[in-house]
Amino acid sequence: MSARFSLLSDNRNPADVLNTTILTSPCLPNNFSGKFRFGSHKYQVGSLTNGSSFSACLKDAVNFVDKYMVDIKELSNADIYIFSYFFDRAKDAGIIGRSGGQMTVKDFKRAARHYFSNPLLDHPYLGMDLTYIYALLHDGYHIRSNKGMEVIKRVKQTEISWALGSAFHLLSSMGLAR
Repeated sequence: MSARFSLLSDNRNPADVLNTTILTSPCLPNNFSGKFRFGSHKYQVGSLTNGSSFSACLKDAVNFVDKYMVDIKELSNADIYIFSYFFDRAKDAGIIGRSGGQMTVKDFKRAARHYFSNPLLDHPYLGMDLTYIYALLHDGYHIRSNKGMEVIKRVKQTEISWALGSAFHLLSSMGLAR
């Protein structure tokens, strides 16, 4: 939600954005208007008058991740497991099924491009989320587009948060988790 708010508010502090301000983004479907809750604040959101597009959304997402991310060279050769938010968005976009599976970083890009060509008003943030995830993995962490990743929701029937993905891989590589 924090990334969504940052993309919607042009990376402003929530306390600096008035609740009466309409937050706009090229990442929202054309002709969309709605409400967005972040913390204790509720905001009006809407699409830009000149419309949404994958390229404009990607530009905003890359600018955002470039401000905060550092290159983690070890990721290029590591097995990557993604969980939680990544799993949910990949499932919502139809990239994976209910049980998860294998995918690549570029699958997020492909799904985001498809979303902007065929937006779903009942999932108005899906294009933004898919584009942000692609930018985070590709431009933030510098993971190559064709890098395979394992997308799972649970380990031994326990739901895992995305932040534990790195720890899970470390433990797996040491033979301590399966």
